[in-house]
Amino acid sequence: MRTLFCMSCLLSMPLMGQVPLIEAQVETDPIPAGFSDSDDAAIWRQPRNPEKSLILGTSKYEEDGLGGLGVYDLEGRQLQFFAGSKLNSVDIIGNLAVATNRSDMALDIYRISRGKVRFAGRAPLVDEKGDAFEPYGLCLAEGSDDAEVTVYLPTKSGILYQYTLDEKNKVRLESTRDLAALIKPEQDELIKSIVTKETIAEGEEEELEENLGERFILEGCVFDSETEKLYVGMENFGIWEIDTEESEARPELIIQVQGSWTDIKDWESADKPRVTDDIEGLDILHADGRSYLLFSSQGISEFTLYALDDVKWLGNFRIAFGSDAITLTDGLTVKSGDFGSAYPEGLLVVHDDENTAADGSVVHGNYKVVSLADMWDIFEIDTDE
Repeated sequence: MRTLFCMSCLLSMPLMGQVPLIEAQVETDPIPAGFSDSDDAAIWRQPRNPEKSLILGTSKYEEDGLGGLGVYDLEGRQLQFFAGSKLNSVDIIGNLAVATNRSDMALDIYRISRGKVRFAGRAPLVDEKGDAFEPYGLCLAEGSDDAEVTVYLPTKSGILYQYTLDEKNKVRLESTRDLAALIKPEQDELIKSIVTKETIAEGEEEELEENLGERFILEGCVFDSETEKLYVGMENFGIWEIDTEESEARPELIIQVQGSWTDIKDWESADKPRVTDDIEGLDILHADGRSYLLFSSQGISEFTLYALDDVKWLGNFRIAFGSDAITLTDGLTVKSGDFGSAYPEGLLVVHDDENTAADGSVVHGNYKVVSLADMWDIFEIDTDE
């Protein structure tokens, strides 16, 4: 399952339409149970020996307590697995990893030391009314106190929660932002149309009412420590930018969904960015003195790159691992820097919704790992400048 591919293979890969295809270097061992149940990932960089860095990935498998957190090396081998709960999103800051636990309405907390991960506790979550609620997306930032971390939690209701997590694994609610309340009536009509088209295309008409009720769903988010800005994906509408240094700053929609993935052929030739509904994983990159936002467009199984300085769409790409095309990616994570000979400029880790083995059979879900050098080549970005 862990076949390595040469970086130069990218040059011989065919194009899918006008969207370039990048070859993944590695795939991780499958999660212990479930087929499309892997979700989000995070990268821990070993500062002294980057080749010994770790990939953490979540599993949402609900039966028999086999969901949890997997730990992998950069060759994709599973080193540890913490089973027991339905984990959705995970992020790392320093040697601290935090994941959203949808089984226990909590945050699961892990500490990383000497290349090993250990479970360090669980922090139950309550909202502004004191009621437990199901966490969904997650991203971390440095807290105002060295012993504290800021946790941002996007939810299915369109509300963004901000908590402080202290060194005793206690959480404190700091603020809430209702991003759904910022949607204008004409924008809401567009969102309803997109949700309806997607639901019908997937043959799930009986779920239309439920899907419309969750049309403002938030999940992917990332905090940019260089600018103190937070980016949050609203799956059916676009990406919000929030200036966290200004408490009264109004969130700004900087990237909008251009149409539904179900009818992209009707509008893709209109020189619009290939940004469709079901925006999922988000992450920030810094290179050549500029900031970039990378996100997964799950509806079309593509990855979208924007230059943030002028909010300019640079293009989309797809990923494959041999004959296994990476489809319907949920979470993704990127980290720049030298991670050894296989990843001299960093790596990108993506969830694969349908993990296909060499014999064509579908096996338990996993993650694919891409060299960032290959992605920069696609966009002709010189990171040495």
